[in-house]
Amino acid sequence: MMRTHPLLLLSLKNFKLKSFSLSDLSHPAIVSMKKERVLNLFFAYLKRNRNSIRALLTFLESKGLLKKEQLRVHLIREKEEIPQIPRGSILFISFMTPQREEVEHLLKGLRGKGVLVIAGGPHPTGAPLDTLKLGVDLVALGEGELILLDLIEKLLRKDLVSPLPPGWGAVIGEPLTTGFPPPILRTLDEYTGLSEEMKLFGPLELTRGCPWRCPFCQTSFAFGEVRHRSLKVVSKGLEVMLRNGLRDVRFITPNAFAYGSPDGKTLVEEAVLELLGMLRTYKDKGMRIFLGSFPSEIRPEHITPKLVKALREVVANQSVIIGLQGGSERLLKILNRLDLREAEEKIRLLRAHGFTVDVDFIFGFPFETDDDLRETLRTYKRFSELGARVHAHYFIPLPGTPYQDLKPRKLPQWFTKELDRLASQGKLFGSWKEQMRLSLGRLEEVKLRS
Repeated sequence: MMRTHPLLLLSLKNFKLKSFSLSDLSHPAIVSMKKERVLNLFFAYLKRNRNSIRALLTFLESKGLLKKEQLRVHLIREKEEIPQIPRGSILFISFMTPQREEVEHLLKGLRGKGVLVIAGGPHPTGAPLDTLKLGVDLVALGEGELILLDLIEKLLRKDLVSPLPPGWGAVIGEPLTTGFPPPILRTLDEYTGLSEEMKLFGPLELTRGCPWRCPFCQTSFAFGEVRHRSLKVVSKGLEVMLRNGLRDVRFITPNAFAYGSPDGKTLVEEAVLELLGMLRTYKDKGMRIFLGSFPSEIRPEHITPKLVKALREVVANQSVIIGLQGGSERLLKILNRLDLREAEEKIRLLRAHGFTVDVDFIFGFPFETDDDLRETLRTYKRFSELGARVHAHYFIPLPGTPYQDLKPRKLPQWFTKELDRLASQGKLFGSWKEQMRLSLGRLEEVKLRS
């Protein structure tokens, strides 16, 4: 039965809910697959999308799919290789909204060359119609492991007529979707996310899914429920890294201290302490553990003295990232975040244990007033005096979020001048200028087109 998800209805408003098959795409690559003996799959394993592509590939490997003799898997590591993909092949690409312009440019080199382009990730999920207009033939909505497994199995069987499961979008005369959400993994323990055979290594995913539903963030709205990878499987991944001479290990999680939480909100200190205890054994084996720094920030609500002490005893990172986002009390209430007094307490606690604290802030919200900006600067100064640094972001109305139709405000010169001054003093860092260029420019068109 086809399904849609209320959080994605806006992104799919121009799509008709209807089942379709691969043959319905009428694509030259699909036609050639009926007679070709070998199926060539190309994965864009580029710097900014490696984590998501690695997850897909290692999952497929865990199912034995990549050993099929009629299947050839190729990794694209350089952008210049994309136009050289041969006719009749399939290209898989994953990207976020800030990468949209780059992907549009890359795909221009494939137009009319008979390559089937399949795209997934945050931007294709939040803006599927815009993604299809970039030269993409098939959009994967939400998590991709199971629907990609189904798709490749169909191709290997040359079954081009069976309906695709929920989670796909395409233009077949008109925009069509097989529904949302797609089937998702109920557990992350089916695979480690690493591959010795393909030499695919990187941060280990601890937790997937976020329950907080921050209105500016795609994570809660595009992906599934909160799931944690078990200590047993995390340990298995760490052993893989050790065998391959890798000593630095990082983790992927929306909140490092949410590990073991059944809903991602309720703090389960014992589970986090057990995780840290297991990681300590690998520290003793010579590994350097990085947790609480990118890509595994800590939600400030979950910071406690016991956990900070245990973290300090295990990790190699000297800095910890916490997300506050708003710089004024009024903004924090709108965004449903911790108040400034509590945030200061968390910073003091982390500083007392020797951590440098990087605090995420977003500015440029349309409801942000000059008074908010003035209070934000006072907050930056106060946090700086505590030894924290500002990690500055400019608001991007990301597709598929409640804030996707909001227009970012332009910042007054007095505010940006102060940001530059703080940056020159080493008190502020981040790509906020590039984000502002994207947000005030091309991405407004994307929002309207989707």
